Amino acid sequence: MQIPKRRGEWKRDLPTADEYLTPEAIEGLKKELERIIAARPAAVSELQRTREMGDLSENFAYSVAKGKVMGMDKRMFEIKEQLKRVKPLKIGGNAGGFIAVGSIVTVEVNGKQKTMTLVGTQQADPLSGKISYHSPVGAALVNHLAGDTVSAAINGKTIVYKILKVE
Repeated sequence: MQIPKRRGEWKRDLPTADEYLTPEAIEGLKKELERIIAARPAAVSELQRTREMGDLSENFAYSVAKGKVMGMDKRMFEIKEQLKRVKPLKIGGNAGGFIAVGSIVTVEVNGKQKTMTLVGTQQADPLSGKISYHSPVGAALVNHLAGDTVSAAINGKTIVYKILKVE
């Protein structure tokens, strides 16, 4: 028999994003946490002020203030948990020249050169040249050297990448 789960517990079983973040992203999380901690006392005082207005079941301002404090608490918890598990990502070369998370890779595809940085899933931004190492292209490139040729299946098409340079 399966034990029923509370509303917030079902998310715990979902796969989480990887823990790789650049030092800049880690610093950004720390600054966001500091900002929330600094803003929380004002939100709590607003909650107390609205609580004194009367009937809580019909007090919209109280509901809004309570939701704001709860949202701040949730985000603080998420950031603290993320900072516990985070693995700092060093961008640049590694020993041996193999492509790994953090590598800057220059490839040739369809006669054009492209430079990509392999990052974690949280920081992937293909338009700025940052691809996840879980993406089809990133997964194909991992553990290869400069001079290798790899192929990745994207949207039903097989695309061949020639690795020119690994930094």
